[in-house]
Amino acid sequence: MYYEGFGYSVLESLSLNVPVIGSNIGGPNEIITGEVDLKYDAFDRFDLFKKFEIMNRKWKTSRTQQVTLKRSTTQKIVVQMYDKIYEEVVG
Repeated sequence: MYYEGFGYSVLESLSLNVPVIGSNIGGPNEIITGEVDLKYDAFDRFDLFKKFEIMNRKWKTSRTQQVTLKRSTTQKIVVQMYDKIYEEVVG
């Protein structure tokens, strides 16, 4: 059976607010939420093409853009929290 690793490229894309299409097995399957990002059947060669078409349509909707913006805002808050904890520990 084919197995994808953890998927650092998926994490990098998500951190940059880039919508992701990943396989439904291995690491990407555990990372991709499905709200904005899509999973494709790794054993169906036509499913990936279908997901590209769906992503192209979804990206044009305001809902996808709103979730992407929310993801970015959440990341900023988390970074600020880590910075505050670091300052308290290191002082």
